[in-house]
Amino acid sequence: METIKIYISRDEFVRELQEKFSSFYPYLKLNFFRIGANAKQVTNESVIFCPDAKMYDVNPQLQGRDFEITPDMTVAELESKFFEEYGLPVQVLRKTGNLWLETSESNGWTLKEQNDHGEAISPRKELPVYFSQVPFGC
Repeated sequence: METIKIYISRDEFVRELQEKFSSFYPYLKLNFFRIGANAKQVTNESVIFCPDAKMYDVNPQLQGRDFEITPDMTVAELESKFFEEYGLPVQVLRKTGNLWLETSESNGWTLKEQNDHGEAISPRKELPVYFSQVPFGC
């Protein structure tokens, strides 16, 4: 399977890293969190970072380098890798219709499976229908 390399820079915005990831997995999204000093995972008490925050706000000790992702990596593995190797508490969300939902119940699924499922259950972008194209009586 194809390995994806995403360079993570401490000076980039959270939004930029989210966009890089979503360019490969358009039905998945990353959220970054501030967690307690002794916490090792995202909880209900964790605070989400705004997309306009810098990556060094998420982890001041972050060193810029490549992050490797494979389609057969599970969500749990990806989230663990972000935290263990980069000190970045992250949570993967999947597009479901018009909503973004946590993947905690399906974190054993691969990134490819999650993305494919999101695509299958999300509405397709259709061209707009103009009033002049609608027949009378509808």
